[in-house]
Amino acid sequence: MYGAGKRFFAAARDVAVPMLGSDHPCAQALVRAGQDGDPAAAAQAQDELGRLDPGQLTELMAGVHRILREDVTAILERWPAPAGRRRN
Repeated sequence: MYGAGKRFFAAARDVAVPMLGSDHPCAQALVRAGQDGDPAAAAQAQDELGRLDPGQLTELMAGVHRILREDVTAILERWPAPAGRRRN
């Protein structure tokens, strides 16, 4: 289940680092959360996202949405196999 969370945090990192700068606490927390799958790192990233001003958060989440929307691999991984067939 954390694969989807890790993918989200990696996308958020990809938006946050150029937007906020690599030394911003939120960008640093997103880097950690996108790398290792540690629940504490994910919780810290969520806390840092909550500290952004609403305009920054809206801009960041729009970028994350765009990345995830265009990630064909992620879409296909979540697509269920037809009944009676296994996914390879």
